[in-house]
Amino acid sequence: DAPVEVVVARDDASTARFPEGHGDWKAVSDRVTLHELDQGGHYFVSTRPADTAALVRTGCPRPEHRN
Repeated sequence: DAPVEVVVARDDASTARFPEGHGDWKAVSDRVTLHELDQGGHYFVSTRPADTAALVRTGCPRPEHRN
């Protein structure tokens, strides 16, 4: 069961219903998290790359350090 990290921008009209509908991803994973950027439009990966990367990183487990 892999986690699904859903990232959308609030000012993207094409994903305006994602806050209500992101649960549809539960069909493929029990671990679904919605992340919303305040701004960024439909191409937020290009317009807000650092913010997008930070949100994606929140869903990545930290590696364990071995001595």
